Amino acid sequence: MIADTYLSVNTPVPIGDAEVPGTAARIPEAGHSRARRNLAELDRQLAEQKVVSRLKVEGGWCAVLRVPATRSDEGVAIELLTAYGVSVHPGHFYGLPVRRILGC
Repeated sequence: MIADTYLSVNTPVPIGDAEVPGTAARIPEAGHSRARRNLAELDRQLAEQKVVSRLKVEGGWCAVLRVPATRSDEGVAIELLTAYGVSVHPGHFYGLPVRRILGC
């Protein structure tokens, strides 16, 4: 899980699929399409509340969320995991201010 969360798409899969005609060309668009759908769903859910907001996405699989600074970013991450099964990274993993957490 750690490798999947921190690293990009697994390289051997696209290389292996290159042997199947047309498959390698579809892999990037399939990833982009899924990322766009996931971001649209995140935005839909964020629109239903006023507490959490999303920072501008500049690429990749993750979105940075701004949450109220009611406790440490690590505390928020642990609560989301234990209470809801949602895995996120505390913002301090990336040098972000404590009011932000990075969700993947």
